[in-house]
Amino acid sequence: TSLQTTTHPIIVGEILFDIFPDGNRILGGAPFNVAWHLQGFGLAPLMISCLGQDAESEQVLRMANAWQLDTQYLQHSANHNTGRVLVSLDDGIPSYELPPEQAYDYIDFNAAAEQLLTAHITPPLLYHGTLAFRQQAYESLLHASQRLNAPIFLDLNLRAPWWTSDLVRKSLQAARWVKLNEEELGLILPTYRADNAETSLLSFCQHYDLDMVVLTRGADGAFLQARGKPLLQASAPPITQIEDTVGAGDAFCAVILAGLLQHWPAEIALARAVNFAARICQQQGAISSDEALYQQVLRDWS
Repeated sequence: TSLQTTTHPIIVGEILFDIFPDGNRILGGAPFNVAWHLQGFGLAPLMISCLGQDAESEQVLRMANAWQLDTQYLQHSANHNTGRVLVSLDDGIPSYELPPEQAYDYIDFNAAAEQLLTAHITPPLLYHGTLAFRQQAYESLLHASQRLNAPIFLDLNLRAPWWTSDLVRKSLQAARWVKLNEEELGLILPTYRADNAETSLLSFCQHYDLDMVVLTRGADGAFLQARGKPLLQASAPPITQIEDTVGAGDAFCAVILAGLLQHWPAEIALARAVNFAARICQQQGAISSDEALYQQVLRDWS
């Protein structure tokens, strides 16, 4: 069982290893997690990133190939290591320490666009976060997306100190769809409160000319505000055993993308997204190599 696709969503950004306090190393990075889930659903994403020339890079390629995730758009840097992030957990809630000068800081967006154009790929959308622009100008990705004629889905994932208000403004102005969490929205829109969500999110959509903004709220579920439509709300399902919340937002985001690619009604996409995020909270780390997990989710959706 898989979702049907004739097009390839483009997923751009960091691939890195989450290094946990117990020394466990789990492959991740928000864009990679999203690409992994989309591949699990059968949606054939193309991942653009940059790896080092090291043992971690070989591990990424081994795992991606075993998952049948297309690796032909992964670049390699001779001078920088494959990304890593140090994860610390406080009651299961993660915080992240991101070393500078990682391979993903040096993605060549124009080379990737050239490669896609040569392959006659016309992507239905281009997903990106913001971390991969801490080292280089956002304009280079924007130019690549314009060459590909790909509308942008922005996953704001702000990681201090690696963002600026200028980057946030430019990336919001360029996007068609945006996903962010309440903490991130509070940084951009200090007047936001959950009880005035519809007013805040409608004005946010209008201000940045967005088709849709999706707001994740942790244990409180999520809001979805489409342009000119009533606010949608989904509650998080009860979870008896939370392992950690690493990658929950990425799991949520992957399902929202699947909904856009498959033209699901917004309320169905939102409900499926909060449920899948809850499933990912019941395991360690952000991704799973268990095909049965994805097959069960797809059966639940059919």
